[in-house]
Amino acid sequence: MLKQLRHKKTAKKIFLFLAVIIVPAFVLWGSGSLIRDKMNPSHAGEIFGRKISVDDFREAFIAVRTQALIRFGDNFSQVEPMLNLQERTWERLILLHEVRKEKIKVSNEDIVKTISEYPFFQKDGKFNNEIYQQVLLYGLRIKTSDFERHIRESLEIEGLLKEKTKKVTVNDADLMREFKKENEEIKVAYVTFNNEAFKKGINISDSEANNYFKTNKGDFYTQSQINIEYIGITIDQEENQEKKTQKRELMLSILEQTKESDLLSLSKEHSLSYNKTGLFSIDQPIPDIGWSLEFLNAISSLKPGEISEVIETTQGYYIAELIEIKEPYLPEFQEAKDKVMDVLKIRQSKELALKKAYEIKDLLEKKLEENPKLEFKRLINDLDLDLLQTPFFKHGGYLENIGISDEFSKAAFSLADSPKRLAIASSPKASYVIRLVEFKGADEKKFKKEEYHDRLIAQKEQESFYNFLQELKQRAKLKTNLSSSKKLIQQ
Repeated sequence: MLKQLRHKKTAKKIFLFLAVIIVPAFVLWGSGSLIRDKMNPSHAGEIFGRKISVDDFREAFIAVRTQALIRFGDNFSQVEPMLNLQERTWERLILLHEVRKEKIKVSNEDIVKTISEYPFFQKDGKFNNEIYQQVLLYGLRIKTSDFERHIRESLEIEGLLKEKTKKVTVNDADLMREFKKENEEIKVAYVTFNNEAFKKGINISDSEANNYFKTNKGDFYTQSQINIEYIGITIDQEENQEKKTQKRELMLSILEQTKESDLLSLSKEHSLSYNKTGLFSIDQPIPDIGWSLEFLNAISSLKPGEISEVIETTQGYYIAELIEIKEPYLPEFQEAKDKVMDVLKIRQSKELALKKAYEIKDLLEKKLEENPKLEFKRLINDLDLDLLQTPFFKHGGYLENIGISDEFSKAAFSLADSPKRLAIASSPKASYVIRLVEFKGADEKKFKKEEYHDRLIAQKEQESFYNFLQELKQRAKLKTNLSSSKKLIQQ
């Protein structure tokens, strides 16, 4: 316990989650893979030739998830599916290995200062021990000693970040490019070739699909599924602690009654909510509850037919029974055939849409070269195509009908220096032929490099650390045992 923590004052908010969040994460992963590992005890994987136990992985996972809760607050449940917490956990373990190698240390005073500066541990601008204990117990559901150890490790990772990025610099040219990128605007006209329009005419033979299936079997493993039933009572975050305690005690008394009665009967007797989920993927939210690591952890040690203890989540108190587990498996081709066909059609339709876009681009450029006075819109109409136009937008801006597309944005702004040519862009849904309408350059008289220096340094530091982490992950030679499907693939 860091006793001196109780006497420190606040200064500014520090985002410890930086060490994790700097790595882009867009892959869905549910905490359910932890269930499979508890049911099949083994080491979680290997990094740098060293085995990582399931317990050590779970400890790191809790640290990553706690930081995510702190970073995203009330929005955590919405963003959790996009964070890929499993990968973030492996990154944390890999970084901590490097921390030990580099012998990076932080003092108790650094930990005290950091924790005391979190605003949700404060009252009247000062650190409050009672609030601290309550937030950890009821909000983050973590022991004080564990939380403080995780803070130490995160600060050590932050120290590693500083060490690896201390030589990062920027020059005036870098700052000017950033200024222009942030302030220049463009308006373009474009023709869309939707992938879906090309999908209808694609025919995939059984032999073609079967060959693809044989060489890409790992993509077609089914997800683990579980079937549970549960009863519960919801809580309102505005409720006082006394009312929450009363609800918890009620559920504890009902838990005793499960020895003599089933959950459905108890739900009716005590007017509790009841749900029987049916089989659902453990990489999906729990039906009617959503993402809940607490819930999944509570049922992870159960065998079919066993009933959990009272499960405390941010939504309420629950009692669950694990009815059935369906492990991942590799289906036979006939079972996976429809999915294989769809994958191939999606791939081929995207290729056909892009090919068509290039054909039209070449045709239009040839006609414009032959007669520069031709009206572009007239050319498009003659080809029986629709021409759409964007409003002015900046780099990476959102566009109606397109969304946020870096490729479309880059292609559009590439026309600023070559206004007579056309550009091509592709997205998961469509390909585009793009023509410049108007470009507004940034007003260099408004450039103040001091406004961009710190921000660009931070950006380049993150890029530098990201590249370092990717190289470190390659050296780590990660071997994970957390997914049963991956185990099967590797056999």
